[in-house]
Amino acid sequence: MFHILQQVQGTDPGAIEQFFASHPMTADRIADVERTIAADPAARAAAQTGRKDATVFHELQRAVHALPAPRPKPRSGP
Repeated sequence: MFHILQQVQGTDPGAIEQFFASHPMTADRIADVERTIAADPAARAAAQTGRKDATVFHELQRAVHALPAPRPKPRSGP
């Protein structure tokens, strides 16, 4: 991801400068994020497969979709 941002910065520096004004994209920051990803098995798998969501998210999503539909609200009226 950082490599893509660096490419964009090379072609359109203004777009990236504004985004990273308060969080500069330094070599140290990039290395730190890459170390963090390498140390986390789920993050490492996501980086290798391109998946953006954790497995647990999809499990919860399936559970929510399996819930019964809500009951209709009773109408109040005269």
